[in-house]
Amino acid sequence: MRCILMNKNVSVVELELDDDTATILKVTKNDEWDFLPVGIEVRSGVPNKKELNEWWLGRSIPASRMGLRTALAQLGIQYPEQLLLKCYGLSLSDQYWMKPVDSELKWENIN
Repeated sequence: MRCILMNKNVSVVELELDDDTATILKVTKNDEWDFLPVGIEVRSGVPNKKELNEWWLGRSIPASRMGLRTALAQLGIQYPEQLLLKCYGLSLSDQYWMKPVDSELKWENIN
């Protein structure tokens, strides 16, 4: 799946994500370094993929959350990380989200 990491309506980086694990496989396009999440280092003109993955997968609901397995079963999802893709990576604590490359979604509509 190809997505754009967004900071509100600012395109930060375009990414290729694994559909099953939600892991970032590749950074395919770099746009706005100043809008990367805090702590993501840029090396040789590319964000550190390991740090970006840790930040991204850290947004997932912990597997120990009560009722999570039931919710995943009802949604037909196998892993909590897959919820990240279903909910566009939205969080109540910041303004980052994942926009599918072919989507016209805006921050005002999804927030």
